[in-house]
Formats: sequence, C-alpha cells, structure tokens
Amino acid sequence: MDRLADRIDQAAATLATMDRRVPELVPGAAAFGADDAGRPGRIGRRLHEDWAAVLRARAGEAAGLAGRLSEMAEAVRANSRDYAETDNAVQHRFLRGL
Repeated sequence: MDRLADRIDQAAATLATMDRRVPELVPGAAAFGADDAGRPGRIGRRLHEDWAAVLRARAGEAAGLAGRLSEMAEAVRANSRDYAETDNAVQHRFLRGL
C-alpha cells in the first residue's frame, strides 16, 4: 500500500509541476497576429486572450487534482495503518486466547 501511495504522490507532484509550467506555454500575442491592424489584430488579440485563459484554467485544474491526489495518497496510507493495527489487534487476541 505504501508503494501505491508513493505512486499517487508522484502523480500529484507531476500535476503540481504542470500547474506551474502550463502558464509558461502562452506565446507572445504576436504569434496570434495581435499586433496586426484592424480586424485581424482584434481577432489575434482575442485568440491570445482566449488561449491564455484556457491555459490558466487547465493549470487550475491540475492544481486541484494534485491536491486531491495528495489527499488520496494520505488516505491510502491511513487505511493501510488502520488495517495493520486491526491485524495486530486480532493476532494479539487470537494468541492470547490460545
């Protein structure tokens, strides 16, 4: 169970990295033609704004999932401890009864 919890923690760390790195993927507005005049420039600026908003949203989702995975890893560890304690208690009672 500890190995499973460790792997879940690794997944959470990867998502946390994505949370920090995804916003860096926004290219300059010029890549969308935002520096053009008139309608093409307006469309380019809008596309750039939308692209940046989408990446921010995905980064936020990654952060939220990283937190949920961290909680899950801790729950796996806690359940593993609980099972081990229960097994020890049963074994102790069983041996005491012999």
